[in-house]
Amino acid sequence: MMVVQRLGWTLLHFLWQGTAIVALYAMLRRVLAGSLSAPGRYTLACAALIAMAVAPPATFLLIPNSGEVFWTISVTQWQWFSASVVGVWLFGVLVFSIRLLGAWRFTARLRSSSYPAPAEWQQIAQRIAHMIGARVRASRPVQLLVSSLVDVPTVIGWLRPAILIPVEALTGIPTEHLEALLAHEMAHIRRHDYLASILQSVAEALLFYHPGVWWISEQIRVERELCCDDLAVAASGDVLVYARALTALESRQTSRVRRPALAANGGSLVNRIRRLIEGENSLRNSAPAPGAIWAMALLWFAGIGLASVHAAQTPVPAPRVLNPEPIPFFSRGRRALLYDPFIPGPPVQRAQLQASQAQTAQNSNGLGSPWSEWLNEDVLYLITEQERTAFLQLSSDEERTKFVEQFWLVRDPTPDTAENEFKTEHYRRMAYANQHFSSSVPGWKTDRGHVYITYGPPDEINVSSVPYPAETWRYRFIEGMGTNVSIEFTDAGNSGEYRLSPAIADQLRSLAMASWRGPMPAPAIDPQVKTNAAMDSALGTKVAGNVLPMRVRVDYVRVTDTSTMANVAVQFENRDLGLQLNDGIERAQVNLFGRITTMTRRPVTTFEKPLSMSVPQEQMQKFSQLRSVYQQSVPLAPGHYRLNLVAKDTVSGNLNNYEVVLDVPGFSGDQLAAGSLVIADSIERLPARTLGGGAFAIGDSKVRPRLGNTFLPDEKMGIYLQIYNFKPDATTQKPVGSVEYEIDKAGSNEKVLSFSEEAGTMPNASASQVTIEKMLPLKTFASGIYVLRVKVTDRNGNQSLQRQESFTLGPE
Repeated sequence: MMVVQRLGWTLLHFLWQGTAIVALYAMLRRVLAGSLSAPGRYTLACAALIAMAVAPPATFLLIPNSGEVFWTISVTQWQWFSASVVGVWLFGVLVFSIRLLGAWRFTARLRSSSYPAPAEWQQIAQRIAHMIGARVRASRPVQLLVSSLVDVPTVIGWLRPAILIPVEALTGIPTEHLEALLAHEMAHIRRHDYLASILQSVAEALLFYHPGVWWISEQIRVERELCCDDLAVAASGDVLVYARALTALESRQTSRVRRPALAANGGSLVNRIRRLIEGENSLRNSAPAPGAIWAMALLWFAGIGLASVHAAQTPVPAPRVLNPEPIPFFSRGRRALLYDPFIPGPPVQRAQLQASQAQTAQNSNGLGSPWSEWLNEDVLYLITEQERTAFLQLSSDEERTKFVEQFWLVRDPTPDTAENEFKTEHYRRMAYANQHFSSSVPGWKTDRGHVYITYGPPDEINVSSVPYPAETWRYRFIEGMGTNVSIEFTDAGNSGEYRLSPAIADQLRSLAMASWRGPMPAPAIDPQVKTNAAMDSALGTKVAGNVLPMRVRVDYVRVTDTSTMANVAVQFENRDLGLQLNDGIERAQVNLFGRITTMTRRPVTTFEKPLSMSVPQEQMQKFSQLRSVYQQSVPLAPGHYRLNLVAKDTVSGNLNNYEVVLDVPGFSGDQLAAGSLVIADSIERLPARTLGGGAFAIGDSKVRPRLGNTFLPDEKMGIYLQIYNFKPDATTQKPVGSVEYEIDKAGSNEKVLSFSEEAGTMPNASASQVTIEKMLPLKTFASGIYVLRVKVTDRNGNQSLQRQESFTLGPE
């Protein structure tokens, strides 16, 4: 009975203890809201839940034995009340334990009813695991399983982690979306979130009666998803693709996958998407619901009242003498809460660093902050000796301000635009180095930070741990050092700081200044992204020998006001492909690799596709007269980009390297606008189950472009065009305007065809968008070159625009 009484008092004391912990957590979260990132908020919430879990056993151990109590109320009454409290608590624990056991059994069923994913997806999963750093022991790799019981990618298991993907994901979800979601799940594995979720569920089951436990537990789940979002975006490098993947999940929300499984649709998807696009400022400080606040307030007063009763029953123990020295645990906790990822290390080291920086400022010819920081930190690896000497000779802040403006301006690759891409990229590299390479000094001062800031992300990273931690960075080209340059960093002392060998360090430092005098070097791809080595190498070489002919076309259609879909189409003539005969079947294969970067070569996205074709030998003549077309759709923000395409015929060895500037238009505002005028092979309506997916899909149509715009007389020519932002009619809300079509013989004023139609009468027409889809017979046209003009007039908005394309009738 003594244990029951102590346990009863423990449960009652937790009423006020739990509320106090919630109040302290809420206060710290609000005070530190501006300085805490998602990992910091996650750590704070976990600390609060741990404090809640520790409080009851600590209270149980500190409560005096019943023999020391002088009772002022009936012992029988208290024993009955205490037993009732414990009994209710045990019943609740039993209910929630059964619930948790059911979830675990369901998780076991998920694993047993799944089967391994195809080999190509296993390879993708391993690549993403390497990117995220979610590798486990070699004997227990992350499994990729296909399950019919899940709707979204889901992580199960801790010692034997596995990622379940839904059956429809193999065909129904775009590949880039699924890869982004797999990166999210790999982040859960890297962070050991499955184990944390199990412990969290156990705490919920034991402390179920306090609403504060559930609120803090929900905050942990929310911040856990945000942490994994950040890791997934860092791995893929494309916020837009990841945000679109989460948007697609909104329609797949389900309660079928229960804890302790971890799925990518956890938390509020809307809030997560808004945070990815708008940043941390879009998050609101979540607070408990009003009902929960009232409940915790009542629990506080009830707990304080019961604690007062308990205090009256027990003698006050003699005060203990506490150790006057700081407790290391609390010291570490304080440092964790005030941790600055850009200036790591304990406060003593930070003070030493600040003192060192101040001394450096004094030595810089009397310069004060911020000029000394700019000279000796921000542009240390950029500024030339001549520029440094000139800057130190300046005597006023006005002169220094103008110098700094000119310093960045001469390095701006697009001086006619508002953004200085060079400056943006430089500070991004500084931030990345500080976040990823810091040890006893800031990351930008380390050897890895020096190389990363100077030469950008490497093309490939190889990591080893024998006989000591080491990283080898491979660059496709470094000016002054040649091609395929390998730079090795070693951590011989296991201190966390990787150093260069003296020889390579001297060579790199001698080249550092010269490499920054021109435009920023091409950073290639993100260092954690693995690509086909042959294709990657081809991007840095000029095509020599036999060239694989190909045609490329890029068309644009609107996705949202702030994003545009770039449809990259590549066409090969079958007669140009190398063929390999095997068992009476002729086979051809082309490996296609694409990369889109900013104008300063900062990576945006990559795609890779092996194109395989096979045909019986007796059909070779017909096959050689046909074309093979591939299309990749890439969502981009309006702006200027570079597209690099490498195509390699694996049979003949022929290669082609193609580069073009993408001027991605925007379609926001009230201005009448139109996408690309597409001359198409065919335009077909897609089945309902494949809307928005598959090759050549634009909305609910399949539009296969004709690259080269050359047709035979017995063919039909497809015309596809999207028109946006009509000013609607006030009554019908329909567009009020016309679409005029005109075909002229090139080089003359001969009008071959002319007709028009009202925009409001076209199928599915709305003021927001009017879609033109037509198949035009060409039998009546004579051979020659023609110009198709489509003129759109918005009579309500008094606006007009015109799109035109040339096409050829007759053999090429």
